Amino acid sequence: MASIDSEMRVIFLSARHRHVRFGEWVRTERMSQKKTQHWLAGRLQVSAQYLSRVELGDHGPSRSIAMRLARILKVDEDETLVRAGLMPLDLLSFLERNPSWIQKLRRACDRIRHEEVL
Repeated sequence: MASIDSEMRVIFLSARHRHVRFGEWVRTERMSQKKTQHWLAGRLQVSAQYLSRVELGDHGPSRSIAMRLARILKVDEDETLVRAGLMPLDLLSFLERNPSWIQKLRRACDRIRHEEVL
């Protein structure tokens, strides 16, 4: 039971870290365009409190909010989804149909990380 609890804690902390990084990115993008939280929240059709929680990393966005956010801030939708910890649906569908590509992608990522270290 303890290993399950610690595994869930790692998953939660990992998700929390991703939400914080995403929130910081949203805030940076919003501020670089000189937009207020209230303005962006209104365009997203969410409360300013919800947007504040996203920017603080307390809450991750849904897929639909991430997509609207990308369109409103005029940033790449795929990048926004990935930064939010979501996978673009066309890639997800491809990997579901071709699961052997998951390992191929992992190996490619490992090679890239290794090259970056060198």
